[in-house]
Amino acid sequence: ATEAARLRDRAIRAVSVREMYPPTLPIFGVGHSLGSKLHVLLACAAGGQSAEGDVEVVKEPPPLYAGHVLVAFNNASAVDTVRLLENFARTLLKKRSAEGGSQGDIFDSILGNMPAITVMAQRAAQAAGLEFNPDPPTTLEEARASLRSPSVKMIKFKDDDLDMNESLVDVLMKRFEVSYPGKVWTRELKGNHLTPVMVRVQGTNVSPLLKNFGAVNLGDEVAIEELADVTVELIRKV
Repeated sequence: ATEAARLRDRAIRAVSVREMYPPTLPIFGVGHSLGSKLHVLLACAAGGQSAEGDVEVVKEPPPLYAGHVLVAFNNASAVDTVRLLENFARTLLKKRSAEGGSQGDIFDSILGNMPAITVMAQRAAQAAGLEFNPDPPTTLEEARASLRSPSVKMIKFKDDDLDMNESLVDVLMKRFEVSYPGKVWTRELKGNHLTPVMVRVQGTNVSPLLKNFGAVNLGDEVAIEELADVTVELIRKV
């Protein structure tokens, strides 16, 4: 998040100079899944002073966003995030298996072993002590204590079992009621956690090992266009 904040600020400065945008140009944060978590952390970075070696470094507060659109907020632990990767792989393999061809049996075999592969990956993450920093409870506490955004629009998908919007909505409603003048809205669309993901690649362009996958097309253009339209609509309402 620290590196993302640095790159964000540099990009804003560069684009503002190049395009001659005024200092009052509104800034919106838009993210999906763990990208939504990143935007929450970016909007929570507090000002003040911190020590780096023997030097006191003044930390500037984050830019005051005009608003946020957070899609399918995910605040899972590293272990739980394995499920997200499993869902992505399962969706991709099912699509390739349904298309048939000489590799159909291979895809069916991988699908059949997917639960075992997922369990192994989760156990490996636990054994290695892998975890996101900040962890899920700390992320929510930081949002409750210091998130700066006057308008947070949260979008969820009807068939999304990885969505964690509700926990963030509860936290933000408490913050906006007590200590910060903001509002939070929710919106539900058709789709699942991978609806915003559009992938179009040729297996051989990624790796020779993927030559048997051929062309990979994943995503629903109609659903993505609907999501884009809703996002623009929510931004215009700020």
